[in-house]
Amino acid sequence: MNAARKVLFYNWEPAFAANRRGGGVSVYQDNCISRLLNRGWQVHSLAAGTAYDLTRSDPYIIRSEDTRTPHVGFVLVNSPVVAPAFYAHFINQVTSGDSSDRAVASAIIDLVRTNGPYDVFHFNNLEGLPAAVLPILREEFRDTRFIFFVHNYYLMCPQVNLWKNDSHNCDGKEGGHACVSCLGKDALTNFEVRASNIVSDGAMSDAIFGRGPGPQTSFAKRAIRKSLRLGGAKELLNVFRRHIGNPLPFEAQNKLLRNDLAPYFRDREENLIKLMNETFDLILSDSDRVKAISLNAGISATRCKTSYPGTLFYRTPIPIHKPSNATLLKLAFLGVAILKNKGLDFLLSALEQCPETLLSKLHVVLLARWIYQKAGNRERLSALGDRLGGITVKDGYSHGELGELLEDVDLGVVPNLWEDCYPQVAVEFVCNGVPIIISNLGGAKEISSNPDFEFDVGSHMGLIKLIDKFANDKQKLSSFWDKEPRILSMDAHIDELLEHYGPM
Repeated sequence: MNAARKVLFYNWEPAFAANRRGGGVSVYQDNCISRLLNRGWQVHSLAAGTAYDLTRSDPYIIRSEDTRTPHVGFVLVNSPVVAPAFYAHFINQVTSGDSSDRAVASAIIDLVRTNGPYDVFHFNNLEGLPAAVLPILREEFRDTRFIFFVHNYYLMCPQVNLWKNDSHNCDGKEGGHACVSCLGKDALTNFEVRASNIVSDGAMSDAIFGRGPGPQTSFAKRAIRKSLRLGGAKELLNVFRRHIGNPLPFEAQNKLLRNDLAPYFRDREENLIKLMNETFDLILSDSDRVKAISLNAGISATRCKTSYPGTLFYRTPIPIHKPSNATLLKLAFLGVAILKNKGLDFLLSALEQCPETLLSKLHVVLLARWIYQKAGNRERLSALGDRLGGITVKDGYSHGELGELLEDVDLGVVPNLWEDCYPQVAVEFVCNGVPIIISNLGGAKEISSNPDFEFDVGSHMGLIKLIDKFANDKQKLSSFWDKEPRILSMDAHIDELLEHYGPM
């Protein structure tokens, strides 16, 4: 009988993390791990960039504390690149320096020799690792298949989303100067404390209580973490570090030239893409749009393929909502309110410009996390509520209640202002039988596959015209389903993924 095949996943956040910060990428990886375990695979995972040890500075690997699944998780402690990317803008993400690169690579090589061999290394991002470790691993494990999945634009953008100055889609780096200005005039000063502060609560409490599963849930450890987050973390960390004598690795390693950052950002993309092409056998993109952007950045066309990620929301047949007989068009938005590139602000601005005759035909449903945290939103929504035929506002939602919340919604709106790779809110709408109107950016139009439901983000008028069209004739919504949405179940995606993993 053949031995079970074995895969090692990489993501900066540990698999099945209780306090998930990794967003859709972590959800995707957890789903893949669960399905592969069901298929008889041995599945291990590695995370890096969030665990630090104040008593030593060398990188080393420990078992993670998760015991809820039969998969085996590992965490690289003391990576010279902190994660996520938001905290690493001014760390050299291409290489942290020859000695630390080799130390990280050696730790991973020891992990593989002890727990492998692995048939596949499946990287879901590079955040938390110096990219220079890749060719070292490739040389060491020539018989292992290296696969990378492009879930965001980390390779091309330090902020991962190609979203420039928190205002518009990025169209160029201007020799690196655009990246420097995009990160903000205070970013470099803030960075000196930001990265240290983000790991200080965990590093301090681990130093005091240890890393075992018991203290992780103890009242004392949780109290220490909370108090450090409330304030003074940097000062406490400095006192402790001065006593121990160990700086955090990302502070001690190869720092960028602070007075001339543009050349680094100019060359960062080219250097990362070169390493990708030299290391990976296959580079998957989660939409054709992501593939096109990747190819334009220099990813090898012979290595790059589209692979739509599966979703647990998949249903067949889709419970399609027929246009209701209600007078009002019920229009819904799902997502995060405080991220401008998700488009809620754009939608509200468009609604504010609508004539009274149109607004009186609409019932707007906003299911948006942190919707009242943005200054002015409460007043804007109150003013719109006086003009609309109806309004429902909910500060976030759980996936378990989504079916009920969308039960009588006629139309969803996904007004992304950036090249969102394969937006999950679009998938959630469609899998719940709700047609969507979308922007012309990112992979959402591959989900909907219907240009009659698409608008140009360059103007509010395109969105207003679409809303007006369907408010005046709800029966036109039925045409959305003339083209089958491009959505896969997790099992269908795993079938495809196993083909990419290679033959038994």
